[in-house]
Amino acid sequence: MSDFFGTALDNDDLRQDEDPMSALAIDDTLPLLEKIEKYINSGILLHRLYLIRTLAESAKQIGLDETRKHLIPVLERLLQDREAAVRQALVEQIPSFCRFLLDSGNEEAYTQILHIFVPMVAEMTTDPNQQVRASAADVFLQLSSLLHQSDLEPYLLPIVKSLANDNIDEEHRLEAAFLLLGMAETLGLDLCLRFSMPLISKLSADNIFRVRKAIAGNLGTISRTIGSDATITEVMPILRRLCEDEIWGVRRAAAESLVSVGSSMHPSQRLDQLLPLFDQLAQDTSRWVKGSAFQSLGPLIALFPGNQVTSNLLQYFISMAKPEPSQEADLVLYCAYNFPAVLVTVGPDRWSELAPTYASLVQEREPRVRRTLAFSLHEVARILGKAKTEEVLTSIFDKFFNDIEEVKVGVITHLVKFLAVLSTEGRKRYLPLLVDIQADKNWRFRKLIAKQLRMLAQLYDIKSTTEVIVTLTVHLCHDQVAAVRKSANRQIGVVLNRLIKDDPQGHMRIELERQIVSMGTHASYQRRQQFLMICEDLIHQIDESLFETKVLPIIFALQRDKVSNVRVALVQVIRQMLSMERFAKHKDLSDVLQKLKDDKDRDVRHFANSAESQHAFRQPFDMTFDIYDSSDSRRGSRDTSHDDESSIIDLVDDAEINLFGDDIDRESRSPPRENFKLKTETIPNTIIPNPNFEIPENSSREPEETETTPMNEEPTSTGPVQVETQVEEQVEAQVENQIEVQVENQV
Repeated sequence: MSDFFGTALDNDDLRQDEDPMSALAIDDTLPLLEKIEKYINSGILLHRLYLIRTLAESAKQIGLDETRKHLIPVLERLLQDREAAVRQALVEQIPSFCRFLLDSGNEEAYTQILHIFVPMVAEMTTDPNQQVRASAADVFLQLSSLLHQSDLEPYLLPIVKSLANDNIDEEHRLEAAFLLLGMAETLGLDLCLRFSMPLISKLSADNIFRVRKAIAGNLGTISRTIGSDATITEVMPILRRLCEDEIWGVRRAAAESLVSVGSSMHPSQRLDQLLPLFDQLAQDTSRWVKGSAFQSLGPLIALFPGNQVTSNLLQYFISMAKPEPSQEADLVLYCAYNFPAVLVTVGPDRWSELAPTYASLVQEREPRVRRTLAFSLHEVARILGKAKTEEVLTSIFDKFFNDIEEVKVGVITHLVKFLAVLSTEGRKRYLPLLVDIQADKNWRFRKLIAKQLRMLAQLYDIKSTTEVIVTLTVHLCHDQVAAVRKSANRQIGVVLNRLIKDDPQGHMRIELERQIVSMGTHASYQRRQQFLMICEDLIHQIDESLFETKVLPIIFALQRDKVSNVRVALVQVIRQMLSMERFAKHKDLSDVLQKLKDDKDRDVRHFANSAESQHAFRQPFDMTFDIYDSSDSRRGSRDTSHDDESSIIDLVDDAEINLFGDDIDRESRSPPRENFKLKTETIPNTIIPNPNFEIPENSSREPEETETTPMNEEPTSTGPVQVETQVEEQVEAQVENQIEVQVENQV
């Protein structure tokens, strides 16, 4: 019999003439405790796994006393199970059990955690199976956060010390390194200095390089806990020693810790402590070590006060734009990625030192480099200011706008932020460009500009708004692609509000009002739905009297709409209005909602009667430049005038889609996040890693390393992996529109 069914089957588990699948069934008719007793002794592995994964829920059902009497002994028996999968599942259930005991508020229950569950986890940390040990280590960290601070030293730390002092099994010392660094925040300053640091120092000199490497790569975690002075006296000597390790993998891990360790120091101390180490690593004989050091250079510079960034240090960064043959070719990508952070650190006064590098990066043949620059161009403009932007960066903007689509998307995404830096006349030069984007065949570009309409209406003067922005808004609201229309719907209220305030009697204000009102009585159900979607934004943008005279009568009329999805959209609008103070006591709105609660269509009734639905609506838009499009489902519709219990046809979900697929496995392709969290300490929050940045595949791989690897030698590289990106076809748009046409035909 396969191990899948266990290794010990008796006649009660599976008779020879019985269907194997029937033997796997769980008898849910048994009383809970009887079921537990039966299946804990089952020879079938799946039975025992099922039992374990339901024990925490079972504890809640039977209560504290029965749990302590019946379930905890079950856990102790399962601890000795012959199957590693059972032991792993068991240890992963322990935190849930412990939280259940703590929630009871019973002091005796807490005592059981100390004397039963902590020893259980301790035993699992030395399990012969690696996956069980890994799960036990994770649970150990969770337990450390549940215990009283005074109980950490007597109950948990001896376990860690025993692992660290195990001179026979290196896996135990690796586990100790993981626990020491992972528990640093929980232990606090005193225990870290008194207990953790001596063991970390010992493990950093371990004769097994994997242990030293584990310490080297995570020193930043304990540095954050012990503070600046202790980091310099306790951690820096360890880091210096590891930077000189004979194994290149250890030196590389140490190079990756420079920024995280440095962020824990006082800014005035960082340069003297970190610069010598960077100089050493930047000249390492291993290209992998040098590559990691240079990849950390941008965040490292961002740690220093601007007047501490010497010309030599800046020269290191500049050299990344044209790497030497012995260096990784992809350093140019890191140079482009970190350029705004370095520029904001040294300040615009030193632009002359960086300008040639930026010009070189702009001309790079590698599309990923230009793409990264395109996504951060608005930040460089903000740092340099209006005069220098119009002198230097407008030509670069034009170049990127006429580049391939994967580069062009960067400047379109942050178009308004770039225009905001320019002078009034400088902005006007880009008005024709807005029209070009609206006419672009790539619907995703049209969607990007639609999402910026409210900001454009505030950025340009009233003349430009009436002549260009209003027309642009109307066109995008009638775009052939639903995703574009939806984005424009959410912006139109601000555009109208701008006209009401600054051009109340203007022709375009009257025309825009007419366009909005006409949607509410349009023959197409899609336009009527669109009108209601626009109303959700209009509620927050236009004067109450104008809304009640021009918009509210149409809203009331739509309660009799023959298409159920229009009425569903109406429910959403009415609920949103009733949640606002100015409409909360509006009797007519309440009456309409009451009628919709008795609607003949079950979906309308569901939404009208759902108390939770009022919390699901989009919140009023803020007026900042950082506006993100929410994704919500778009419904299709059909005539339900003769269909009492019909259900709604769900169409393609109009969720946010990244233009070029960069959202796939983005975590693994981004620079180490712990490094870039540090930027916010010394530079504005707007300088953040570009989410569209791609890490070269070869840079994320580490070649095999062994104890026999000669000093200063590493496997040769096959060179950078060429990653080709392809522009997505307009498949989603076509599918959406085809379905819409089919539904429209049904109506």
